[in-house]
Parts: sequence; structure tokens; C-alpha cells
Amino acid sequence: MHFNAGTRVGPYEIVASLGAGGMGEVYSARDTRLGRTVALKFLAGEFDAGALARFEREARTASSLNHPNICTIHDVGEFEGRPFLVMECLQGQTLAGPLPAGQLAAIAIQICGALEHAHQRGIVHRDVKPSNIFITSNGHAKVLDFGIAKVAGEAAADKTVTMMTNPGAAVGTLPYMSPEQALGQELDTRSDLFSFGVVLYEMAAGQLPFTGATPAAVYDAILNREPAPLPNAALDAVVRKCLAKDRARRYASAAELRADLERLREPEPRVRARLSRRWAAVAALLVLICAALWYLARQRWAAGRIESIAVLPLESAGQEYLPDAITEAVITRLARIGSVRVVSWAAVKQYKGVERPLDAIMRELNVDGVLHGSIARPADRVRVALQLHKAGKTVWSGAYEREIKDILALQNDIARDVAREIGAHTTAGEQQQLPAAHPVSPEAYDVYLRGRYRVYRENKDDNLQAIQLLERAVALDPNFAPAHADLARAYCMRSFYFDPNDKSLDEKAFIEVEKALSLDRQSAEAHYVRGLMLWRPSNRFPHEAALREYRLALSLNPNLEDAHHQVGQIFFHTGLLDSGLLELRRELEVNPGNTMARFRIGVVLLYQGKYADALDAFRGVAREFSPARWDAETAATLLHLGRREEAAALLETSMRERVDPAGAVDAVAALRHAMEGRPAEAERLLARAEDHRAYGHFHHTAYYMAAAYAVMKRPNEALRWLQSAADEGYPCYPVFQNDELLNPIRGNPEFVAFLEKQRTDWERRKATLTLQ
Repeated sequence: MHFNAGTRVGPYEIVASLGAGGMGEVYSARDTRLGRTVALKFLAGEFDAGALARFEREARTASSLNHPNICTIHDVGEFEGRPFLVMECLQGQTLAGPLPAGQLAAIAIQICGALEHAHQRGIVHRDVKPSNIFITSNGHAKVLDFGIAKVAGEAAADKTVTMMTNPGAAVGTLPYMSPEQALGQELDTRSDLFSFGVVLYEMAAGQLPFTGATPAAVYDAILNREPAPLPNAALDAVVRKCLAKDRARRYASAAELRADLERLREPEPRVRARLSRRWAAVAALLVLICAALWYLARQRWAAGRIESIAVLPLESAGQEYLPDAITEAVITRLARIGSVRVVSWAAVKQYKGVERPLDAIMRELNVDGVLHGSIARPADRVRVALQLHKAGKTVWSGAYEREIKDILALQNDIARDVAREIGAHTTAGEQQQLPAAHPVSPEAYDVYLRGRYRVYRENKDDNLQAIQLLERAVALDPNFAPAHADLARAYCMRSFYFDPNDKSLDEKAFIEVEKALSLDRQSAEAHYVRGLMLWRPSNRFPHEAALREYRLALSLNPNLEDAHHQVGQIFFHTGLLDSGLLELRRELEVNPGNTMARFRIGVVLLYQGKYADALDAFRGVAREFSPARWDAETAATLLHLGRREEAAALLETSMRERVDPAGAVDAVAALRHAMEGRPAEAERLLARAEDHRAYGHFHHTAYYMAAAYAVMKRPNEALRWLQSAADEGYPCYPVFQNDELLNPIRGNPEFVAFLEKQRTDWERRKATLTLQ
């Protein structure tokens, strides 16, 4: 049965047919409730029980996944006896090759992310092939059709080997099957990686690696033949590891494969020309002469060298954003030089507009030198005047004038000149780490500065304005990498804190961060945002992968205090409390005024059972910076100290103000009522806390809920929420092991088993995370 445009299918209005196949038909439709375009996928008019089972499995499996590179299932339904899925409506085409190695690697990395997400949830796709990979019009990859996926713990639907995809068939196209799949053996995630290797080979070579005139010939090739080598040796090595006949010799995970694909995107080192023997001899003589001159010069240079420097905010009349942006950019570039300590922007911005002797500032910041100056912007040009101050005198001055479109080149020039004048030794690698300096649209740069200012204010209204401004900036200049990175950050923040139900934000952030990295592989901000995108509830907080991104960001900008903060968060969330405390203290070295770092130090002290110290830390931080978090953790600390009346007063004030997006205040209040023997009131608050489960860091709320149930001696509910906390980002074994609130359930066999599993995982993390 075909549906015409205008047909109403419940709240959906058919717009047009998108295509039909053996399994059914797909239409574009308008969701009249939400005003969005969706795709409706109807099962074919005549279907058997097998086709229906596959269709239902696709709905169940795909809807359990939430990843930017997996097609989203919004809803399911039935119309005139035909089941249908409501899916995200995609514009573009299925994957087709051959593709250049760079483009192939970029797409492959996205597909790896989708497979990794599915595999982490125990789902094996079992039908990875080009027709199940969709490339949207903006180059974004989407994995489709989980209709024959196998979920861990479920029996396999069928083990039939077939080359067709008729209704009711159990398995997809034979040329993409792994050897174990073709043999009807039990499958794991490595089977998908073999199939993906076939896709990679086909996209690179323009033909399948395993072919034959009959299914039997294809079957033999998969089991016994090796494909012809690919021209690109690096890609060939990756593909061959995917295509190993023995699954034990393949990549162990999609994350491991992704890491190798990432390396394919990195530029190859330049090949140095060889010197002839004659020129080698001349070069050797020159080296001796230069060494002698260098030794003499070094005696004078050592006396004037600056080993630590502060770059003060540039002075300006009438410029709101530009002076700070250039100051911060120069700091970031200088911070990449390993031989000099550079004070962070966060630590120096306190001196903006302040009249203070330079020598006094040097003492306060404990530096050898201070760079200060002014900036002016006549029309579409920018002028910068700088002076380098050391030991009571000016030792260098410089003046620069550029068109505003060359602002990135100006920032690089200033950093190079200052590095030379302070005697900082820069390696070739550090020189290459300077950001790309392509011309920038002046209008785009102005809009970017206004948007960037709002990104860091972290409230809902400023976040929305930041997104609007940065979207305009990248539209005006699509090649401006910093704008793409900050837009990705703004999308991430909106998804995490303000609008967790808008799944399109994750996809938008992914697109922007990948665009930023394609323009500037040395963007510390982009790697930081990639870590933010990874370490979130939809990905179940993959600690190792996020930590790699944050550490890469810090290698590019050691003063990126947000990255220090996130590394510390990963450590203390995973129970590596001493390491977390150390990283947060490093963050305070970068910015002694960082309020969030001081608050999180209090959190770590709470987890360590140092309750009096934790309370001192919390009370040393202004509540206003984050009222709900401050109230919940401070009240929990007071309860541990036996100061229940103080905790009660704090909780009641907080609940009156209704500033609890995560439900943590309700959960701690429930804990208080449980401790005081009021189970009915505790239950009411626990139910209210659960309503906040969409919030990013709900795992802390889940833990306090578990503690409340433990105090009420209800082990089943306590274990449920403990498992939820551990699975969703908070596997903090030392707290589970030592928190006295859990004592009432410690004799429960299931709790003992849970604790042993957490201990084993914690020991593994101690051996891996801290050594990354």
C-alpha cells in the first residue's frame, strides 16, 4: 500500500516517498507536534514473522543508542496494520567510493565512533556495509539498520549464510561477512571490525577484497584468500589488521582502530634532502665555527634570559573584546614553549585596568619578566605596541601594524618575537604548533570575539547568544578554526547543562569540532571539546578516551586550565582520588583564583572521608557560583559530621529556591530524612530526584539515592542506584568501600559481589589511566 502526500499517520503528515525496497517503504513526513521533518519507515505490506521480528529488533536496538553517527529512532507505531519507525530524516546518499585516503580516514573515524558506542553497550551490528552507512550533505556519517544486530545476552536470531536481503533473511550481504560469521559461529564486536575493514578496502580500491562468480567462491575467498595490497601502505596496514582471518589478530576494539585512523590523518614528516659528501664536510666546518660563536654569545645571553613571564592585559580605549583576545592568544602561543613558564590568562586578567608598579606585579606572580602594552584599531587595521620589562627596566620594545584580516599572523609574529627576546629555546615541533595563520574576515572576527566572550559565561541566555554569534561567524568565514572550536564548545554546554533532550546538539558539536581539527590539528581547544563530547552520559563516560583528548589539549596548551580540571574530574570520578587532587592543585597553579577547582578539591576531600577539611574547603568558596552543587555537597558533609540541624536548614533553603537541576539536593534531603527515621518523606524526595535523570552528572544524585536506600535497609534499591552511578560515570570504589552510610547493606551477597567487581576495575584504572 502506497501513501500519498498529505496522508495523516497519527501526528505525522506524509510529505513525499523517499524510496522502497524488499523490507518496506520510507517517506519523509512532518511531525505536526514539534514542527520537524522526520522519516517514516513502514514494513512491507506482506510480511512474515521473521521480517516483523527484524523490524522490532531494529526499533528496540537503535532506540537504545544515542550517538551523532547513528541514525536516531524517535518513535514507533502502527498504521492500518503496518508497523512503522519514526526516524531522523537524512539528506545525502549512502557511502560510495573510491575515496581519497584523507577523506576516507575522516569518514572512517566517524563510523568507528558509532561502532564503539554500540559495542560498549553489547551490540554487534552484524551487517556493516556501504548501503548501511549514510553520508549526509554536510559530510557527516550515519550508521543505519540495526535490524539484525545482536545484543549481548540474546540468542542469535539466525545463523543462515545468505547473499540476499529478502524479507525474513537473517544476515546481510556475504562479501562483508567475517570468517566466523560465514561459518555460523558465535560473534563478538571484532566481527563488525572485519566487515568494516571490507568497507574500508572497497572505499580505497573501488572494488571488494573478496569476490567470486558464485556465493561459494566468495565464501572461499573470505576464509582462505588475501586481498591485493592497497597503494597507500599505511592504510593497507590498518585494513589488513581489520581483515585478519583469526579474530584474535584483529583490532581489539573500535577505539583502537580509531586511534590508528587518527594517525593516518596526521601529516607525514618532511623528508630531508641528503647532503653530498663535499657539502657534508663544509657543513661540519660551519658547525664548528657556529659552535664557537654560540659559546661566546651564550655567555651574554644567559645573563639576560627570562625563564618565566606574565603577559598583562593590553590597554585600549573603546575596544571591548579585542585587547583580551590578543593577550590571551599570545599567552597561549608562548605557553607551548617548554623552556619558559608563562602565567595563564586567568591569573593575569585581574590586572586589567589596574595601576600597579610592574616590579610589584612580577613579585606577586613570581616571574622574571612582564610583557605589557597597548592596542588600537583604526578602521580595519590593528596596531600593537609592546614593552618587555625586567628588573626595573625595559629590555625590549616592539610595534606592529596589520590589517585585521591578518590578526592570526600578527599573534604568531608577536609570540615568535617575544620568545626570541626572552631567550626561550623553541624546538622545531614547538614552531610547528603555532596555529594556522590564514586571513580572517574582519566581520567574522568581530562576531567571533563577541560570541567567545559569552561562551565562557556559562548561563543559559549567554550560551544561546554565543551559539547565535558563533554560527554567524563560521558562516561569514568557514575556514576560521577557532570559531568552529568555540561553537562546538557552546553546543556541548547547551546539551550538557541546559537542553539535554535536544539530541541534535551533539551532532552539531561533533561536526564543528571535526571541522576545527581539519583546519588546525594543533587546536588545543578543539581537542578539549572533543574530550567534553566523549565524556558525557550518552557515551557512558568513556574515561580513557576522554583523558587522551584532554592530555593532548594540555600538550598543545599547558595553561588550558579547563583541561586540567577535566583530567582531575576523571580521576576523582573513577576513584583515583590522590591523582585528582594533584591535578586540581595544578589547575590552581595556573589560576589561583579558580573557584570551581577550589570547590572540587572539597569534593575530593569529602570522598576521602576528610569531612572537616571538606567543609572548610566548601565554606571557602562563594555559594553563588553554583548554588545547587554547593548546597548538596556541603549538606552531605554536614550529615557525615553529625551536624544534622545545620544540614536541614541548608537543604530547606535550597529547596525553597528550587535551584536543583540535577536532583542532588532532593537526594541529600532524602538521605537526611532516612537517617532521622522518616521513610515516607525520604521516598517522596527520592521520586522527585529521579525526575532529573536526564541531567549530565546525575550519577552523583544516584549515589546519594543509593545511600538513602541503604540507610533504610533496602538493599535491592540501594544496589540498583549504586550500579547506576558506577555504570553512568561514577565508579568511585574508595567511596563505595569506605562510606559508612552503606554499612547497613555490607553483609548483602550482591553488594559484596558488586564491590569486588568495582575493586577489580579500580585496580585496572590505577594501572592504566595514570600512565596514559
